[in-house]
Amino acid sequence: MSRPKKTDDGKAREAMEQAFWNLLEKMPYKNITIKTLAAEAGVNHNTFYYHFKNMEDLALYCFDNCVKQEVLPDFEQDLLTLIHAIKNKDPHIYPIWRKVSLFTCRESDYLESVFKKALRQKWYTNAEVKDNKPDKGQDALMDFIESGIVILIAHARNLNDPSPLEHFLNSPFFSGVKEMIESAKPLTVTDNQ
Repeated sequence: MSRPKKTDDGKAREAMEQAFWNLLEKMPYKNITIKTLAAEAGVNHNTFYYHFKNMEDLALYCFDNCVKQEVLPDFEQDLLTLIHAIKNKDPHIYPIWRKVSLFTCRESDYLESVFKKALRQKWYTNAEVKDNKPDKGQDALMDFIESGIVILIAHARNLNDPSPLEHFLNSPFFSGVKEMIESAKPLTVTDNQ
């Protein structure tokens, strides 16, 4: 079967992106099917496959198009901005927070892993960790930190209160995390641990 002709100037892609976010607000990621998404977007499934390989490809596109561009350039500062927006229900920034929280709401291992991977890449790039490959100790510590951040974002979303995340960002623990990442010094871990 041939692909549909591209005549929509990106309108179908935009409609599918919006449908993805709308459906993710209503149901768990694992329940969103291509058929459901296409119906929500007002396109047929062939149009979906013209633009995306599968649901994971669409999810990654949506993440890169919104969350990665809007939040990860300066994660700490942008999270503080988001916290302020949550408190004030800022109509321009609050929707971005909702999207971040949908990727970290603990309902999808895939969505959570996309967020964690992007966060880690951003931190390692900022710290100039060679080839984004830390030693075993740093890697284990980053797993711990990323999981904690995901949990804090999920709590903030569930409570509609950014206090847990704000407390973390203002804590001595976060200062230590930043220092560890910025120093990019290998941590000592024995191979038999």
